[in-house]
Amino acid sequence: MAKNRPLALRAVELAEECASRLDQWRAFLLRFTDGSMPGLAEDDFLGKEMRAAAVVATMAELERLVREILVGLSYEINGARLEVRRLVPGVRVLAAHSKFQSLSDTRNADSHWASRLEVSRLELDTEIARLPGPTSSGPQPPLDGRTIRPSHLRRVWSLLEIGGDAMPSASADASITKLASVRNDVAHANAPIDELFHRDDESRSAKEIARYIEDATLVLLHIGSEIADYARQRRYRVDRSSDSPAAT
Repeated sequence: MAKNRPLALRAVELAEECASRLDQWRAFLLRFTDGSMPGLAEDDFLGKEMRAAAVVATMAELERLVREILVGLSYEINGARLEVRRLVPGVRVLAAHSKFQSLSDTRNADSHWASRLEVSRLELDTEIARLPGPTSSGPQPPLDGRTIRPSHLRRVWSLLEIGGDAMPSASADASITKLASVRNDVAHANAPIDELFHRDDESRSAKEIARYIEDATLVLLHIGSEIADYARQRRYRVDRSSDSPAAT
């Protein structure tokens, strides 16, 4: 995510970009079901491989959106040079990410307890907040490197104190959970493709995967819209009411 683009704008743009790509995958899968691709069928080699590819691509777009939003929020908060105490509690935890890591890494008792004391007083911390920037050596905090599921999105919602539910519907929740499971089966080769997309498993048919992707598209757009409002209103700050709104 570009550093010079306000998160309130970029979150929606990025969500729409990701959703557009998923629309293309969904349309492609539906062509298997309506017989509009002569000589090709969802149960032949290409049909199964394309279902696998569509699932992997869908989860990649979701991961990309969440990761880029977290990076964009870091750029925005770090650029504003806010004191840690001016952030809402959940965002303070992100700002103290390296301190929490040192708690688990250090074997020096004095350093360990000094760090504990430090993180217990974040609401008084006058240091300039530095949220984690983009990382290539591990997952973007607070992600954990696993395939994204609704629980990951709710973790982000909770830490950022966004409010409401990260998932727009129960159907979307179930679809993302299903896609994550299929993605892991494909990525880790838990079974041959012929078994993963067996004709007797209707839940992994082209029609059903297209439905899951439709729900995933709604999740992407929901995330983009909610994060845009969050950034526009600067809800990561405890004193946001004293400032003018962010750029729209």
